[in-house]
Amino acid sequence: MEDNRLFKRFKKNNLIKLCANEKDFFGNLDDISMMGCSVTTETKLELNQEIFIESYFFTSKLPAQVLRLNQDNESNKYGLVFKELSENSVKEIYNLLTIQEKD
Repeated sequence: MEDNRLFKRFKKNNLIKLCANEKDFFGNLDDISMMGCSVTTETKLELNQEIFIESYFFTSKLPAQVLRLNQDNESNKYGLVFKELSENSVKEIYNLLTIQEKD
């Protein structure tokens, strides 16, 4: 099936730290684009909930909002959209996407 997304996605399975409602928990970064990312976590989140993402890929926390959710008995997969990224965060995400293109 062809991917018709507007932005390329960096597919990666990396442990990340998330923060929602002043509580930290861990999850998996499934993929990321210039607009948002997909994460999987055991923690349940709500649609439109605001969270922060921390990863060794980034020098600062990325603000995001839950846009989509798929929940089953074992895990919760979320589509997140970024909110008001700093210029530096945009550059870091762009660098991830362009590194993958070279591989």
